[in-house]
Amino acid sequence: MERDAIEVLYVESESALAETVAAVLDRAGLSVTTATSVATGLEHLEGERVDCVVSEYDLPDGDGIAFCEAVRAADQSVPFVLST
Repeated sequence: MERDAIEVLYVESESALAETVAAVLDRAGLSVTTATSVATGLEHLEGERVDCVVSEYDLPDGDGIAFCEAVRAADQSVPFVLST
């Protein structure tokens, strides 16, 4: 039985860096969606299945801790990795 890829939401304000990291994670067998702000990250979480969130701390419309709190309010079971 083939397993679905792990769905990762990667939130990074610099789109070029987000694309680079997404490509590396994709080669590792993960399915990665990128967002460049808290707002777009939360939009994605509303409509899509996510197995893990990875976010930078400094985002244009908030910080990673506030974003983590918003993710936790929606689903406490999703792992959240904050990078600084």
